[in-house]
Amino acid sequence: MGCCASSDDDAATLLKIDKPMKQFMAKTNGMLQVIIPECQRIVNSSDKDAMLTEIASVFSQVIDMYLGGRKPPLNLPDNLKKEVLLRCIPQGTENETTFEKFREVVTKRAKASLAVKADVDLQQIVPLWFQADVDNSGELELEEVMNLLHSLGVQGTRKQFKPQFDEADTSGDGCLQFEEFYALFLKLTTVKAMEYLYPLMITRGQIFDPKTQLCCVNWVSQYDLGRFLRNFQRVRCGEEEMKDVIFHAFGKLRLQEKTLGVSARQFQNAILNSKRNGWMDTREQRVWQDMTQPLSHYFIDSSHNTYLTGNQVTSMSSVDMYRDALLAGCRCVEIDCHNGDNKEPIVTHGGTRTSKIKFYDVIVSIDTHAFTTSVYPVILSLEVHTNAEQQSIMVEMMKTVFGDKLLLASDVESTTFTSKGWTPAGLIRKILVKTKREKKKPNIEDEKDLYPYRLGDLSYVQATRIESADIAPLLPHYAITSLSEDAVGKRLGPSAIEITKRLLVRTYPRGSRVDSGNYDPFLGWNVGAQVVALNYQTNDVYYRLNRAKFALNGRSGYVLKPRAMRVPKAPLFGDRKKLSVRIICGVQLPRPQQKSGTEGLNPKVVVSLHSFNETLMFETNYADNGFSPMWDQEFVFPVNSVEMAILMIVVRDRAAVGDGAIIGVNAISVSALRMGYRAVHLLELGGHGDAIPPPTVLLCHFDLVSPQFITADDV
Repeated sequence: MGCCASSDDDAATLLKIDKPMKQFMAKTNGMLQVIIPECQRIVNSSDKDAMLTEIASVFSQVIDMYLGGRKPPLNLPDNLKKEVLLRCIPQGTENETTFEKFREVVTKRAKASLAVKADVDLQQIVPLWFQADVDNSGELELEEVMNLLHSLGVQGTRKQFKPQFDEADTSGDGCLQFEEFYALFLKLTTVKAMEYLYPLMITRGQIFDPKTQLCCVNWVSQYDLGRFLRNFQRVRCGEEEMKDVIFHAFGKLRLQEKTLGVSARQFQNAILNSKRNGWMDTREQRVWQDMTQPLSHYFIDSSHNTYLTGNQVTSMSSVDMYRDALLAGCRCVEIDCHNGDNKEPIVTHGGTRTSKIKFYDVIVSIDTHAFTTSVYPVILSLEVHTNAEQQSIMVEMMKTVFGDKLLLASDVESTTFTSKGWTPAGLIRKILVKTKREKKKPNIEDEKDLYPYRLGDLSYVQATRIESADIAPLLPHYAITSLSEDAVGKRLGPSAIEITKRLLVRTYPRGSRVDSGNYDPFLGWNVGAQVVALNYQTNDVYYRLNRAKFALNGRSGYVLKPRAMRVPKAPLFGDRKKLSVRIICGVQLPRPQQKSGTEGLNPKVVVSLHSFNETLMFETNYADNGFSPMWDQEFVFPVNSVEMAILMIVVRDRAAVGDGAIIGVNAISVSALRMGYRAVHLLELGGHGDAIPPPTVLLCHFDLVSPQFITADDV
């Protein structure tokens, strides 16, 4: 009895094999030969009906995942899906293959490709197949393959590509079917750096190639995986725990020649997976720091003019900016308050053409999103330019919207510097208003008097202006002073770090930054300033430094300052170390927007270390392509404070003018950096700073050496 007969005869009769369907079947043929065998539930089906049901399910997944089910020929009932799928797989004479024969064919193919799913992500390859097959022929000609590779940043001429194409064309028909394309792609995406890594770690499974003088590896044993994790990745654990670490790092092990392990391809994929093998310590995914110290002992994630979407003069104001900032972990947002029509206070940048939003809408958004990412207190930095009447309205609005989350001035006056009520842990899910207080009630008849005396009752954090460092010790512990980026060092003087061990200090951009560009946050952090406010709407390199700082401690928005910035008279950073950064290679770097789809890439990597009172920078040479750029260059940085230091990596393309366009960027606090060979994912610079999707990564090696290993030359 044939596979397409019997109970499915009606389906075969109803199935209209028109031109679109034939194109789909041709295009899907080779792809399904790879995908179907992975599904063991098909092979293990007990009878024909069960198998066909599973096949229909897989076919639906293929349609939904790769084609979206949007084309009419694909909107089929299950029985027709079975029919199409069976016709897509060549099994001999149509309608004559028995169920047992079909099962035998699928099982045989399954045995030959059990490793496929672990070795390469088909979700990456299949869309490329459809992208390349522009004429829907179900096969790829040389020109189609060249166009695809050019779009991926692989440079080369027809003469250079043709030998590889011919080698992959095992059928010799001048075109690549899916399985041939699949093999070519595997070859092109094999990272050459792995060939140099294997001899250092493999004790078995090596094949020496006399032509390249390299060890070719097709299998990595469980024993060698453990050695690699201990010796190169600095993993410290017992034998039993190591099994779990190996599974997390490399996935499920398989048996080959009585040895558990992973294929070389699976090993490469794991090493280049920025989720499994990223550069950040997984400890930072949770809150692990002591959250019971005074607020002035923490760096606090802060935003300047939070409501603006762009520049400081003409851009739109948006309530959504408060949502975005709070969801990113920001714990101090700024609200510029002005008189509005109909006794409704508004938020805008006064004296400019920026648009206006309602104060009420802002605080509703804050109430909704304040504690989604972090449960620790949110500070509302109020710049109040409203009259007494509208101040009173603001007070009532905040009391109504925030309820018992809102703390009052009377609440903080009963605390001391070491009280629980002045710690992040003691202020969980609380809203703290930062504004001025007035000792003397001004004349409410005078509309020119805009001081926020009505808001003083809500001032949990008291805004205070200081003219010199001498008065700092006289201020209450809940006082805060705000300084522009230019005034930080001048106003606080040489004793700034001692002052900020107790006094809260907020810094903000100078007024001339009308484009909403950011300043270097280390200007504030270096003197211990806690609330370093940046323009969240501008995703520049300084904003990326800020994100690196506050990616720590579970993105709580509170990061404990170094001991030298918390303990009175503590010595200032004596823990100099040496950080070695080796930029090995890149994987499938995208083109900058300013480059066309036919221009090649010549990327370089700029590596910089930002730390206490110093910034050092190195850069690699330019590579000759963006698909698999190779640098293998090492740079050594002296680190004067591991807790303060941030490592930044910027990938640039050579351009006709200047340093070229930025391809991607990322930054990390050195205290959170994982040692060994790590995959570094890249983020866009500008825009929303979205992550560049896999497979784009940099493969790097990091090593932090203790002081006793530093020579005079290093320092």
